[in-house]
Amino acid sequence: MNTSIILDAIKGPEFWMAIAFCIVALLSLKPLGRILGTWGQKRASEIETRINEAKALREKAEALLSEYEKRTQNVAQERDQLIQNTEKEVVSMQMEAEERLREQIRNKRQDVQERLDLVEKNGKQQIQNELTQMIVQKASSLLSEKQGELNQEEHLDQLLTQVCQTLENNMDKVRVSR
Repeated sequence: MNTSIILDAIKGPEFWMAIAFCIVALLSLKPLGRILGTWGQKRASEIETRINEAKALREKAEALLSEYEKRTQNVAQERDQLIQNTEKEVVSMQMEAEERLREQIRNKRQDVQERLDLVEKNGKQQIQNELTQMIVQKASSLLSEKQGELNQEEHLDQLLTQVCQTLENNMDKVRVSR
């Protein structure tokens, strides 16, 4: 029975169709394998290309990051240097301004002292002039009073001697007051 079923199946068209299908399938596997292999290799190379591009992009990104970090560090160093230089300049400018102020104060003091000296000198001169005028007036009045008693020349000599003594005394007083 088993053999009859097998023989009946071999005699039928379905069997031969199945065999033909298997033969066609086996024959088409080789070209299909090539096509699938080529497609797989192509797909693998595309994936590998994308991976390589991604690696290259990553390397570029890392290089850019490194460069930006260096730039950031350089900028930070430049900023710190600029701050230090600015602080030094500010200190220098302060010192220069203080020195100019001291110089202006010295000049003002010297100016004031010179003016005081001039006022003192002019004051002394004015006092001497006023004393001289008073003495001359006094001498004139005394001269006119004593005109009859003494000779005018003798009297004038006496008056001049008194004026000189008075001026010397006043000058001594002015020197002492300094």
